[in-house]
Amino acid sequence: MIIGSKIEKHDILPSTNEYATQLLAQEDVIEGTVIVAKYQTAGKGQGLHTWDSDDGKNLLFSIILYPDRVLPEDQIFITMAVSLGVCDFLNDFFKGSQIKAPNDIYYNNHKIAGILIENTIVEGIINSCVVGIGLNVNQTTFPSNLPNPISIANITGREQNTEDCLNKLLVCLDKRYKELLYGDREKIKSDYTKRLIAKSM
Repeated sequence: MIIGSKIEKHDILPSTNEYATQLLAQEDVIEGTVIVAKYQTAGKGQGLHTWDSDDGKNLLFSIILYPDRVLPEDQIFITMAVSLGVCDFLNDFFKGSQIKAPNDIYYNNHKIAGILIENTIVEGIINSCVVGIGLNVNQTTFPSNLPNPISIANITGREQNTEDCLNKLLVCLDKRYKELLYGDREKIKSDYTKRLIAKSM
């Protein structure tokens, strides 16, 4: 197993992506290391957006990868593989999760997960990749400034064990990551396109 080879857990961090980036600058990090926080004080979303989450209710984590088999011009495949891994995981709870390009995960026009991927490219090679994922698991009420959030608990009517959810999600992500590195990328593109809300690929 690559993703989940090491799991580092924290009660609180400003941002798991920020912490992972700092870790990469300070030491050699095992590929697949996962940084988990129960709560983030400054969770990062796409662009200038933030990611809001109640303490301990959801999954907030970042993964450190070294996808040197992926050329910089093909880095969209990292986005595809990670997005599909989240959808594969959600299939255990309900069918019909979709991807709003490039990598927000939706169910019935409501956002259940966000993904933030930050690649570092050195001399034409993807030197490192930090994959941040926020997945709404048990939170059932959200701030009014969030337009359309939803959680697994909202959809299923049941709370889930977040630790079990994390372990199962990491297995799904690991499978898709290995498919990216060693498998059929056309299949990844096809699966991703089928999940898109707007078929723009």
